[in-house]
Amino acid sequence: MRMAKGLSAQSGSIFEIATGLDCDSHRLNALVAARTDFFRKTMMLGERGDGALRVALFATSTISFFVDLFALQNVRAVPFILSSDLVLAERARLLEAIAPDWLIDGSGNEPLVGAGGPRAPIPIDTAMMLFTSGSTAFPKTVIHRFENLLARLRAGDRAIPPNERRVTLSVLPLHFAHGLISVGLQTLFSGGRLVLAPKLSLESAPEIGNWIDKFDVEYVSGTPSSWDLAVRMSHPPVKGTLRRAHIASAHARRGLLPEIISWTGTHLYNSYGSTETASWVSCLEVPSSVDPADVSIGTGESFGSEFKLNSGELLIRSPALFAGYWGEWTPETKPIEWYATGDLAKENIDGSYTLVGRLGRVINRAGLKISPEQIELVLGASPLIADAAVAGITSDLGVERIGAAIVLRVGIVDAEAMPQIKRYLEENLSPSHIPTDWKFVSKIPRRPNGKPDLQEIGLLWKA
Repeated sequence: MRMAKGLSAQSGSIFEIATGLDCDSHRLNALVAARTDFFRKTMMLGERGDGALRVALFATSTISFFVDLFALQNVRAVPFILSSDLVLAERARLLEAIAPDWLIDGSGNEPLVGAGGPRAPIPIDTAMMLFTSGSTAFPKTVIHRFENLLARLRAGDRAIPPNERRVTLSVLPLHFAHGLISVGLQTLFSGGRLVLAPKLSLESAPEIGNWIDKFDVEYVSGTPSSWDLAVRMSHPPVKGTLRRAHIASAHARRGLLPEIISWTGTHLYNSYGSTETASWVSCLEVPSSVDPADVSIGTGESFGSEFKLNSGELLIRSPALFAGYWGEWTPETKPIEWYATGDLAKENIDGSYTLVGRLGRVINRAGLKISPEQIELVLGASPLIADAAVAGITSDLGVERIGAAIVLRVGIVDAEAMPQIKRYLEENLSPSHIPTDWKFVSKIPRRPNGKPDLQEIGLLWKA
């Protein structure tokens, strides 16, 4: 199956766990060809005066989603890939911003939405648009050209041996870069077998170990939150088919990485990247016993990337970098040479880098810059706490305090837990890092990528 500009699924195949549908490369080619022909006949391609056809494509963990994606790229329409879990208000807001010509949401109809007024231009070789999953603001729309996607996939094949990931279990959403590019497209590009799991939830997570055994899975990648669900709720796989496991670089609770290594019984790699970098631009094996705060992201060399620091912020140069943000890009926009990630990092003696926090999440407490992630790591290691998130709380006087929202483990009572938690923090944190404001909650608000939703968390103290 050939996509425009040379993207290819080659001999890749897809299997849906939820339905049992199995699609080998020949069947996949046929479905894409038929869908491409349908689009060519019905979409009035090339008739718009303001650039390529825009299509709002809602991502589902199905074969049909990939068929639609490849067919749209074949006809040079531009898919804006959206989460299928958007609430009505979010859906309406994003569709208003995109003003799509078509909408494909899995409902069986593809209404021509039609847009009124001028819209921002799109590069002629755009493969897809992905939305960032930031913590507070309206998500930015990231332009991915075929050129930078191909660079990412080729680098992935050089850096990660395809014979160690012939069968990949996909447990992540396909509307953001990690799940779509680094798991889904990378597997198909390499001619592997992509096993699509149902949406990850408290109900489905206990099956992860069984799925790995049943489908002879060799490779799984996840975020800290998805791995946390797996090791806590699912029995580990027992057949020994796993060749490697990846965790997307983000702060994780203490003890999680050794637990993943023990649970999977294989090598664990720390991967680093973002939507703007077409997901991973580095990958380094995690030692069997290590504090998550000390895990290196490497140098990026294996993926053809370069890192450097600017006032503590990590910058990346890579052939996989995005073209720009839709709405900001113009035909005069110069290619991005160095992408400022917003991640704070330190350079190690061996030339590798370790993340130490997030630029936008720094809490300024009486002039002292504090990383919320460092506090969250300590909170997550408490035997009383199931989940935690830390945010800066600004008082009426403009003074920023440290707020901690915590989920207690089952059976722990709020009033009894607080003195023990405070004693625990006094033993593990400096006084300046101990939270001043507390909220007990049943669930931490999180974005689809597992990061805390800082806007929602901040509202806890305004309710």
